[in-house]
Amino acid sequence: MSTLEFRRIVRALVAGISLGAFPVITVAQDGWSVDVGTEPSSVKVNDRSQTWWTNRIQATYRESAIGGAFVAAESQTREDVTDGLVSAGGYRRLGDWTIIGQAGGGIDTDFVTRFFVEPQISRRLFGTFVGQAGYIYREFQQSRSHVGSLAGIQYFTKGELEIRTSYGRSLPLERPIRVFSLRGLWDDGSALSYGGTVAYGDNLFDAVNVPGAAGNRGWAINANTRYRFDDRNSVRLDLTTGREDPAFRQHTLGLSYRRSF
Repeated sequence: MSTLEFRRIVRALVAGISLGAFPVITVAQDGWSVDVGTEPSSVKVNDRSQTWWTNRIQATYRESAIGGAFVAAESQTREDVTDGLVSAGGYRRLGDWTIIGQAGGGIDTDFVTRFFVEPQISRRLFGTFVGQAGYIYREFQQSRSHVGSLAGIQYFTKGELEIRTSYGRSLPLERPIRVFSLRGLWDDGSALSYGGTVAYGDNLFDAVNVPGAAGNRGWAINANTRYRFDDRNSVRLDLTTGREDPAFRQHTLGLSYRRSF
């Protein structure tokens, strides 16, 4: 497996079921990198319009032939309430196998997860096709969720395509979480790369503790592009929209900057 193929595998495996989120392990050349990003959202819960805002900073170190690790901190604001969240994780390459894990949480939180853990494992099955299995547990102030996922990822010379199915449960309401997602990336090595994700299912927003998610079907769509100024500097733009009937709507603009060292 080439270094480029392995890096693409890591990039795909760290994607969660939520859309528009900041990356967990960023992908660039070996060594250190720092990502800084901001993500304002226009949200409507029932008939009430709100503004949510997330800011994040992340430091990452990687050696593509062996593994990598990251630490991150973020603030999330919903109207006039702000919660903090810290997280850390890494990945380890073992031949055709890749083991990935991350964990984090906040202290005295109102709405972000008090604690989460997410182990994942993948294996190259044949050619450039990779199978992946993962699990995530999130614990909030008044609820918790368990979600498992299976994915197949096909890598091409200039892109990749992933199909993922996720199944779990939100407690204590005992609502099933069933989500299907499709993700694609086009990256020919030029200054611009393009990506997108579509997700659809039951209780899509329950997994991230969104108010107004009333146990119905929902969907979310993300489109993104990255512009590379040079080998060390790039910016990424994300546009995300999602809804769950009858009460929840969200439109998000994400902008992040990456500096490699």
